[in-house]
Amino acid sequence: MRNLKKNVILLTVIVLTLFTLTACTANGYRNVSAEEAKQLIDAGGITVVDVRTPHEFNQGHIKNSQLVSIEQVAETAKQWPKDTKLLMVCASGSRSGAAAEMLAEKGYTEVYNLAGGVYQWPYGLVN
Repeated sequence: MRNLKKNVILLTVIVLTLFTLTACTANGYRNVSAEEAKQLIDAGGITVVDVRTPHEFNQGHIKNSQLVSIEQVAETAKQWPKDTKLLMVCASGSRSGAAAEMLAEKGYTEVYNLAGGVYQWPYGLVN
């Protein structure tokens, strides 16, 4: 009986762990560091979407990024094929994370979020 309880507890822990891991990756997008984002940009074929306000964007943004306010992401996304590789960016990673999640829910398959936003971007910004 004692072994049965241990096995049930062990099985429960395994199932919960697998469920948690699945839930973490099931959001459909991936948070990336500034270094990973730079590698994605340097490799080419990615659209960098800055969801900040025009004022924030004009103060400095990642080179070649496209300004799409957070309110316009859903509408603008209709222009992008579902397999478009997208890097979502904001000041801190919060708004871009929400945008990335929304895009993933709409079926976009290659969505990345810059964790920490441009505050953590050490590679320089352009005006």
